[in-house]
This record gives sequence, structure tokens and C-alpha cells, in this order.
Amino acid sequence: MHYTSAHLYPVRAYSRILTPIHAHARDCRNAYKLYAHQHLQAWDTTPERLSPAAGSRYPNVPALQRTSRPSGSTHVGSRIRRHRAPILPDMNPYKITPPFYVSFSGGRTSGFLLRQVLDAHDGTLPPDAYVLFANTGREHAATYEFVERIGRDWCQVIWLEWATTGYEVTTPQTANRDGKPFADLITKRNYLPNPIARFCTSDLKVIPMKRFMHDQGHQDFTSVIGLRADEPRRVAKLRSDPTRDIAMPLADANVTKEDISQWWAEQPFDLQLPHDDPAFGNCDLCFLKGAARIERVIRHEPDRALWWADQESKIGARFRKDRPTYRQLLTQITVQGHLFQHIDDTTIPCDCTE
Repeated sequence: MHYTSAHLYPVRAYSRILTPIHAHARDCRNAYKLYAHQHLQAWDTTPERLSPAAGSRYPNVPALQRTSRPSGSTHVGSRIRRHRAPILPDMNPYKITPPFYVSFSGGRTSGFLLRQVLDAHDGTLPPDAYVLFANTGREHAATYEFVERIGRDWCQVIWLEWATTGYEVTTPQTANRDGKPFADLITKRNYLPNPIARFCTSDLKVIPMKRFMHDQGHQDFTSVIGLRADEPRRVAKLRSDPTRDIAMPLADANVTKEDISQWWAEQPFDLQLPHDDPAFGNCDLCFLKGAARIERVIRHEPDRALWWADQESKIGARFRKDRPTYRQLLTQITVQGHLFQHIDDTTIPCDCTE
């Protein structure tokens, strides 16, 4: 019998329903263990039971005794990350047990996150905790200045760059600023990232950070990500990732973009993007940015479009099929004086997108 996607739909539907239910059940069990140990004293008091597991993410929770498995048997759970216990009312979401790394993008949100994590640990990072900045080479100069300032005033920030050998540790003085890591990755893959296959995020950021942690001797660690409470879809997507142990303290603490803006307004320094425009944040002309943001960046700093145009020429393709090439965008903005009649990308003339 030939099976089609229609036959598989019920399985996919049930999977979408049961996965969060199972995750919630595990979280509830972890929360009860923590509560029982701290308040009910409902555990066996033998030393073996009260000793936390080596490297346990929750040192206050006693280790559970495990039964041995027959040789050669498989255990699906060994390939699935341990879900983090829910944040209880009396717990500080920023006080995360090492080993962990804070993923610092060079923006206000991740900067605010870092400050809260530092304050939760008495102003300094604990042992086996790191702040990692994965440089693509396409960030704005203001972003680099912001990262360097935080590394100088707050704590050490480790600069990483993708390399054909895995990754390289650089410094603010030696870090690439012309897009070479990104360009080398495109050359190696011989195709461009796009809205469907966004390998730039995984290869340039996630994987180098993971390899760095492994090289420090940590196979099991927490990735601390700066997603806010007003980004529920992105938060839900990361929480459902079964391959990573991810903490999102800002979402747990119900922090919003407005809260972060107000906090930075009271600080002695801040991220100084041109015109205070978030369009210049992260990769300068990322193909995922909205059309209006792309236009503002090119209009203000047109030379930034040349790198993106060169990558498209090198591969003979476009980052997005629903938009003109970056060279066409540059011509439309600098020569014709406008890009889109409306902000919505669907208003792009069809002769520009083939």
C-alpha cells in the first residue's frame, strides 16, 4: 500500500497534541520532587538517596536510584534532553545552575538578560558559566562597540566565529567585520540560506557555542536565551526543542520589550544604533528582516548591500525568491529613490521577483 501525507496526518496531529502534554507531565514531576524535598521531607534519608546526581542541573533534588538495563538494550529517553523544572514563585529565574552559557547577540534584550544573570550571582559569573558572542562578521559597528563595552565593564565576553575547522575564539581587536565567516560558510555549503533553510543561525551561532561548551568539558549544559514574555511563539518553539536544555528567564519573569527599554534608559551607556533604529541590529541586511527595515538600512548605508549582492552572484541564486536580488534592491533605492510602494512585500512588482 502506498502511504501519502494524508495517511500520516493523524499521527502528526496526535504528536503535536501529546508532546506538550508529556513535557508538562515531566515538568510537574520535577517541580513536585523539588517541593517535596524542600518542604515535605518526603525522601528517604539514607545518604545514597540524599546525594544529588553528579552534574545534576538541580543540586537540591536528590538523585533517583536507577535500575540497570540489559546489555544492548535501547533507551529512548537517553536521546532526549531533561526538561527544566518549572519556576516556582520563590525561585529567581536568573539564578541558573552551571554549567551554562548566556547567548549574547549584542542587543539590548540579551544585554539586559546578562545583567540580571550577573546580579543573581552576586555580580559575577560562577565557575563553568560563560557569555558567548557568535560573530557573523555582518553586525553593525555599533553592535561591536556595545559588546566590547559590556565585556570591559561587566564581565568577560567570549567572541566566537565559525571556521571550517569548527570555530575560532577571537577578540574585539581580531574579530572579523567584513562577513568572512558567513561568506566562507556559504562557499562551503554552495547554496544560500533562506527563510526555509536557515542554516546561518545554526551553523554560525548555535553549533559553535555548543562545540565551545564541549571543549570546556561540558556535555550537559544549559543554553540561556534572551526571549521575552511578549514573544510567545518563539518561546513556545524553543521550549518544544527536545535536543537542548534551554532557559528563558525573561519569559519566566514576564519581562517585555517596554521593560527593557525603560531599564536601558536609566543606564550609563546603551546600544547606539543609527537613529536608534532596530533595523540595524543583528546581521545588517538579514533576509528575514521586513522590507521596510531593509530599505531603511540600504538608504542610510548603501554599501552594506554589496556583500549580500556578492554572495548571491557567487552562488547564482537569491536569499529570498519573493524579493529582488540585493543588487536590484540597491539600485531601486539609490537610483530610483524608492523600494516598495507599501510595506507589505506582496506589493513588489512581479518583474522584480521573476
